Amino acid sequence: LTPRSDRGKDICPAMEGREVDVAERIVSLNPGCALLEEGQGLELDLPITEVGSGVKWRLVWATYVDEPVLQARVEGQQRPARFRYCQAWNSLDSVVKEAIDTRDDRLAHSRRLEKLVEQAPLEGAQRHLLNQTFQSFLGNTFWCDVPEDDGGSRPWFSVWEGSNTFHSTLDVEYNNALFYLTLWPRLLGMQFDQWAEFERLHSPSMGGLLSHDMGKAMQTQGTAYDHEMEVEENANFLLLLQAYTRWTADKTIAKRHTELIIRLAEYLKWSDTEDCGFPTEGVYNTVADGGPAIQLARKQTYLGVKRLAGLRAAADILSMLDHNDMVGRYLEIIARDLKQIEDEAWLGDHYAVCCDRSAVGIIDPSTNAPLPTDHIEGWDAYSLYTGNALLLPAMIGQPSMLDVDRLCQDIAGAFRENQSRYGSGHTSDEPENVRVSQNIWRDVLARYHKVRCKISAQNYWDLQVMGNTHNQSMGFFDAYRSVTLTFYPRGVAAMGYLLGGPRIIIDRLAPGGVYATVDPDRHYPQRWPLLPLADWKAGKVPVLVVDDEGHATLEGNLDPVIIQGNAPAEQPTKDMIG
Repeated sequence: LTPRSDRGKDICPAMEGREVDVAERIVSLNPGCALLEEGQGLELDLPITEVGSGVKWRLVWATYVDEPVLQARVEGQQRPARFRYCQAWNSLDSVVKEAIDTRDDRLAHSRRLEKLVEQAPLEGAQRHLLNQTFQSFLGNTFWCDVPEDDGGSRPWFSVWEGSNTFHSTLDVEYNNALFYLTLWPRLLGMQFDQWAEFERLHSPSMGGLLSHDMGKAMQTQGTAYDHEMEVEENANFLLLLQAYTRWTADKTIAKRHTELIIRLAEYLKWSDTEDCGFPTEGVYNTVADGGPAIQLARKQTYLGVKRLAGLRAAADILSMLDHNDMVGRYLEIIARDLKQIEDEAWLGDHYAVCCDRSAVGIIDPSTNAPLPTDHIEGWDAYSLYTGNALLLPAMIGQPSMLDVDRLCQDIAGAFRENQSRYGSGHTSDEPENVRVSQNIWRDVLARYHKVRCKISAQNYWDLQVMGNTHNQSMGFFDAYRSVTLTFYPRGVAAMGYLLGGPRIIIDRLAPGGVYATVDPDRHYPQRWPLLPLADWKAGKVPVLVVDDEGHATLEGNLDPVIIQGNAPAEQPTKDMIG
């Protein structure tokens, strides 16, 4: 084994030449291990053993960085940010000691969690995706401390967008939310204040805008993406904040940003400048490899639904805060515009990709030139994205905004018509444009709405194998037609398999108190760990069990949970829950 030197110099290309001093060491826990000449490795003589037995070589590999790793913007100022672990360990020696002292306990905790997940009735490909995408996500994370003027510090968390190195991309974190809500909501909660730092006022709407990202590489000075996507990102923020608030019962973040919530909603309200029910301004989005119908067109159904979902989220948050001045107006707009979307976008068995077929006046932001044709091809195709805005609301028990029967037909139609070798494309007009993370998101939405379609996890995994074979090493690989989406964090949406399987719904701010339900399929035995209901300090995770006869029970239940589909006498009512 040949590690780098104990005080080697590692250069991150994204740091534009700046070197970061990294301390690194491998330590053997087996006696008799020798250090190679010049300290470039370790060697251990292992005896020949009988078949079925052997000696394990136990090692600890530790690294440590004690200098600032990036510049983070806090209250309008760029400040140096160090990894948060520097508070707990002041040197590489202390990291090594901690790793050795706690090794057995940490491995035991890991094995208990792995056993719970391994018992869940997932396909092999789904398990592979869970493992791979978590590691790809983890390798993009920055959990730091930033100094404040009073001598203290505040935590700062962001996630790189893989090989693009954008910080905390809003639409990427929107999908990563399935990880946060499953295991660690606090990490999502920290990002709301950070996104708010980069709000820009918008005079025509008297509202505000949030951008695609907070910066790139080692700087968070504002968005580094090449164009804005105002409707999409404003709605993403509001939907994330609504889900976080109801999932955790933490209203403090929403209270801090009440005026921001209103400004973002005011922009969404204004974006339909033609009173047609769809946004006609701010409609570019991050489906950068998609055709004009899904990425650039006016009156996109995906953004029409997301705009109204964002407005409903704003109204819901403001109601929770007893700030009701704008709520009635937002609800009126939602009711009016939903009818227009249903009337105009529904094509008999699916929703149109967009309802404005004209390309006149549309500028392609990648070329800054008009589109080469006067009309939009593929406007009537099947779309992967129609219900994109409806998963997080479903997870907190909000009713579907779209007609449920139509939505289910639309999801099933896209499963059928958009399919290609590695999953569903953006639309049936371009089935080869696959985004694995968006396929997974759609699959979880389908589970929540009980759409009976075959999940394509094996196809997604085949793409990962292709992208990490022979001389290729691309980590989680989101889209085989775009090499910029490599080492990507977004695949951690696969954590949604553990939410959609039991169809867990959590609303800790429901009128009658905590409202939690599960509704698994019942045609085969199952064990689902309900990770969002775990008491991690006590080491307890409730498990939903479905037996051979389709009867569901809970093991280790911590909060009252309604099991949908059991006999009525076994169920607590919503009024009883608190």
